[in-house]
Amino acid sequence: MKEKSDIGKDLFSFLWEFVFSYSFLNAKKHLREKNLKILKFDVWEESSIERYKTRKITPFLESMFEPKSITYIDIDSHLVRKAKILFSKKSRIFIKGNICSMPFKNESFDIVVDFSTTDHLSEKEFLKSLKETSRVLKSGGLYLIYHLNKEYFNIEEWNKIYSEDLIPSYARNLSDIAKKLKKLNFEILNSFYFFPFLYDVTLRWFYFLNRHRTIFALLPRKVKFRFFDNPKLNLFFFLLAQKI
Repeated sequence: MKEKSDIGKDLFSFLWEFVFSYSFLNAKKHLREKNLKILKFDVWEESSIERYKTRKITPFLESMFEPKSITYIDIDSHLVRKAKILFSKKSRIFIKGNICSMPFKNESFDIVVDFSTTDHLSEKEFLKSLKETSRVLKSGGLYLIYHLNKEYFNIEEWNKIYSEDLIPSYARNLSDIAKKLKKLNFEILNSFYFFPFLYDVTLRWFYFLNRHRTIFALLPRKVKFRFFDNPKLNLFFFLLAQKI
């Protein structure tokens, strides 16, 4: 019989799989090239077997796009070394570097994956990283960004809770990031809000409504989906942009 903690991990993993499969399938529709080169920001997942198994970002990238290579860039040399040891593979390249000033040539990559990395950057650094992303992406390349949602919570309180990480977070609005990307000649292809954490407010509401299915069934379909896509109920948002 499974422990409660194991059931929680399974559900957590399932939620991640749903989010990634949906977002990557959306991205795949806009790419026809083969032998893709992917750039992923940070190696937080890849430097830990436990996080890697739960979130499965690299397996998703490899199975969905069958890339020629995935390059990982992280400013922390210790994490880069751990990732190299744990997940060394010919098609995986690990680089110590700063996403605000990347050591890559112009138009080097077909896809850039930014999974909650730039929400640790100040506004000035964030703008630099967006410009660098635009520079290293090929024309027609895709930028997948997952970011903390400013409309969900008080970021000051969040930073107090997670102060032991010593890395402050900066939540932002989806619409603000979309405007910044458009100024850098990106077209916004898709976006949505989601709840990646087990005890998130949205999930609690979901459980509540499922327990009262008769009432929930009476709601029009549009109302149901608008409810769960409400920015005030979701911790993260996803945005898919294409460089024009």
